[in-house]
Amino acid sequence: MDFRLKIFCSAAEHKSFTKAAQLNFITQPAVTKNIKELEGELGVSLFERKNARVELTQAGKVYYEYAQQLLKVYEEAQFKVNELKGSFNGRLNIGASTTIGQYILPRVLAEFKQKHPQIIIQMLNANTEEIEKELQESKIDLGFIEGHSGKSSLKYEPVMDDEIVAVVHRNHPLFAQEEISINELKEQDFVLRENGSGSLDVIADIFNKNQIRLKDLKVQAQLGSTESIKTFLEYSNCIGFLSIHSLKNELLSGKFKVLEIENFSIKRQFNAVYMHGNFDGIPKLFLDFFYMYNKKL
Repeated sequence: MDFRLKIFCSAAEHKSFTKAAQLNFITQPAVTKNIKELEGELGVSLFERKNARVELTQAGKVYYEYAQQLLKVYEEAQFKVNELKGSFNGRLNIGASTTIGQYILPRVLAEFKQKHPQIIIQMLNANTEEIEKELQESKIDLGFIEGHSGKSSLKYEPVMDDEIVAVVHRNHPLFAQEEISINELKEQDFVLRENGSGSLDVIADIFNKNQIRLKDLKVQAQLGSTESIKTFLEYSNCIGFLSIHSLKNELLSGKFKVLEIENFSIKRQFNAVYMHGNFDGIPKLFLDFFYMYNKKL
């Protein structure tokens, strides 16, 4: 494989020669040199500089489309040969939304890495909306998300069950209470995830089915991660809605408590998501491994 294609694609995807250098373990001058060589061979400029970023020219966009295909074919060929040998090397580029990326995937990735030490793992953490966008832009090969928007270009596979629960800190006035009604819930203060979060979409959907709109709740803050919500709960009298998978340590220590809501539950599934069409190679190898790992839990 022409290493320059890989450098070119990295720079195109991240709009940065610096980032391309970091991802390919070379210096930025080496990236510039390789790009200039490509441009010299083709007789066109592939990038134009815009402030601190680089953007593809029209010729660059055309070349990028075919360069991606060439790299994909190379990776598939390498995977098939490695499959015959019984050993694998290459890259696993995945994305994961907050809960599954922080509380579930790290231990699965660690075991996967032990089994396939030659595979380089890179994981992006973002919300569901951003993960779907990264897949559509071919920046990652596989995503794990909470909920989904149902984009027609993407395929979704349920991989794991989850439950979102109402939770309070031990200093909250309701900590001693076992259950709360929907009507009582409306009088409480809340901290929720940010717009675009799969968790927020699921919560909003369940509330809507119970004739409650999020805008009717007393939402004091919307934060971008589970851990930030946990910290916020420590210093406020708010109720949070979090995945049961994210609360294991806090529930065991008595720091937080699940507040049951009368005749109300928020069940959901985590989904694997990838582009329609060919889904093979290392991403599929990892997804199959995830399914086997999940059976042991």
